Amino acid sequence: MAEDQEPIGEDVILEPHGTLSAWHEGIGDDKKYHIVHVSKKGVVLLLKMKDEELWKKIVRAAKRTPEKASIGLRKMEQAKPKFFPPDAISKATFSGGLGQLYIFDQAGKKTKIPSPAKEQAMVFYAINQYLGGEERTEDADAWSVMKGYLFILTVAGVLGGLWIDFTTMCDPDYVATGRRRGMSQLINWIGYQIGPIWSSVILGIFIAFVLGLMIYQLIKRPTRFVLEY
Repeated sequence: MAEDQEPIGEDVILEPHGTLSAWHEGIGDDKKYHIVHVSKKGVVLLLKMKDEELWKKIVRAAKRTPEKASIGLRKMEQAKPKFFPPDAISKATFSGGLGQLYIFDQAGKKTKIPSPAKEQAMVFYAINQYLGGEERTEDADAWSVMKGYLFILTVAGVLGGLWIDFTTMCDPDYVATGRRRGMSQLINWIGYQIGPIWSSVILGIFIAFVLGLMIYQLIKRPTRFVLEY
C-alpha cells in the first residue's frame, strides 16, 4: 500500500504459490466457514460453507500441497467455489470501519467476502500484493454506512416488539410444565420482573444508541480503500 495510507494486513505472510485464509463466523446452527486463496493466478472463494469437517479437509489439503492449492480449490465443487482470474477483476474495495470487502467483476457485479475485518484486511492486502492494482482511497458512501445499522434496527424492532408483547402476558403465578419447564419458568419470571414499560425503555435506549452510532459514522465517513484494474 502507499506509504501515506494506514497499514492494511501487513502481517500476512506472502507465499510463492499464494496466500490461504480460512475462518468461520456465527454461532450454533448459523456458523459458516470460509476459505479464500489469493495468488498470481487469481482469487478463489469458497464461502458460506456449513460443513465444518469438509472445511477442515479442504484447508488441510490446500496446506499440504500449496503449489496446487489454487487449482485444487477450484475443483471442490461441493463447496461451490468461485474463481476470479486477474483479468476478470475490475476492482476490489475494503473498508475496515464497516467490515466490508468486495470484489467486482468486469460487468460490475460485486461479491462480498464475509467479516471479520481482520480477515478481510488480510485478503485485501494479499490481492494488492499478488495482483497489484491502482490504489486510491475514498469516503464510504451513505448507503454503505447505513445498511448494517438499518438491519440491526429492524431486527431489534421486531424482536423487541415481540418481547414487549410477551411481558404483558407473564404471570407471577405461572407454573411451567414439560421438558424445559425450568427455562420457561425463568423466562416468565424475567419477563414479569422487567415488564412492558421497562422493556420499552431498554429498547428505546438501544435504538437511540444504534442511531447515534450511525449518525456518527455518517458524519465521520469511514475510509474505503480501492484497487482498480
